[in-house]
Amino acid sequence: GELTAILTLVVVGVWIFSLGCTATASFYVARYPQDAARFVGTWLVLLLPISVVGIALLELALPTVLGAQSSGTQALARLYVLTLGVSLLYQLAYGVQLGAHDFFFVYLVSFLRHGAIAAVYISLILFDALSVKTAVAITVAVDACICASMLQRALRRHGVSRPSSALARRTAWFGFRALGTDLGGIVNGRLDLFIMPAFLGATSVGLYSVATNVSWVVFTLASALTTLVLPAAARRERGGATIVVISLYVTLVVGIAMAGAIALVADVAVKLIYGSDFAGSATPLRLLLPGTVAFAAASVLVAGLNSLERPGSAAAAQAPGILITVVGLLLFLNEGGIAAAAIVSTISYTTVLVAALVLYRGAARVSWGAFLLRPDELKTYGRWLAAAAAKRIPIARRQEL
Repeated sequence: GELTAILTLVVVGVWIFSLGCTATASFYVARYPQDAARFVGTWLVLLLPISVVGIALLELALPTVLGAQSSGTQALARLYVLTLGVSLLYQLAYGVQLGAHDFFFVYLVSFLRHGAIAAVYISLILFDALSVKTAVAITVAVDACICASMLQRALRRHGVSRPSSALARRTAWFGFRALGTDLGGIVNGRLDLFIMPAFLGATSVGLYSVATNVSWVVFTLASALTTLVLPAAARRERGGATIVVISLYVTLVVGIAMAGAIALVADVAVKLIYGSDFAGSATPLRLLLPGTVAFAAASVLVAGLNSLERPGSAAAAQAPGILITVVGLLLFLNEGGIAAAAIVSTISYTTVLVAALVLYRGAARVSWGAFLLRPDELKTYGRWLAAAAAKRIPIARRQEL
């Protein structure tokens, strides 16, 4: 619990103070690769004062946020907060590599990070040496190595050029709006759990929490392409709609298949993993699954809007979902319980998908017919994805494909 509190504090801090730099770098480096060096130099300068301010604010907020934790935990958290700058550099380098379409390296490094931390944790558990201090130290050491590797590759590929104040204003505005998109997505995903405790008892909230956690597995896996959609569509510009549309279909197919499988085994799986006391989670889980698939599909369209330099529209797509969640829960939660909450959330997520679809169509200036798949587009998409992943063709030629 202490480790979770410390890690959560820093993760939230990184998300807030990164100013959407991952999405910004992913878009800008993909769209304007010739200016990548200047972008890197500009954001290295931007992140310096942001890191200092972020560390100061987190240190001030720490006694309140971790007020229920021991003094030792708070002291350890204060030290961990000092690594905020390293985490922000990683977010920048991560976005730059995505923008450069270095997808294999990005996913390899991410896999190695989680694998290394898990392996060391398991080793320490076997020797009865795992503690909050050692866990935090391991996380810091691994993250520092991963950050150095990612940053070194980004700098070697693009170099660093003199910062530009005009570029800083333009890209920071993009990042601020992209941060709003992320905030809207998080609020939509967790707003039901935030409101429910005011109306329902702890048992009902616990059952619903299990249902949402399991359904979110579908979202996480089905939306795996979302990270690639932004830089891929931004690089191709006019052909970006094809990337977005096909990724939308792939996400829907994967999501529906996973949701169907989970729905079939929900009763048995919940009892097996969580125990018979949580059997009541199966019904809300089944009701949440269609909405979770829709929300995953919406994330693809949101990435598409970002690829068109419309992060404000991407954030606006989340607004109808938030409104429906608030109004729906206030009206139906008392009488309908967690089943009503699941239905409201599914309607909310589906509304976000519809809003994102309408906004993307308008921003991309395509007809509804563009959302119908053609065999030739599937072949082009497959060739591009395979070539980009394998790094078999130069960046300059990928746009032609």
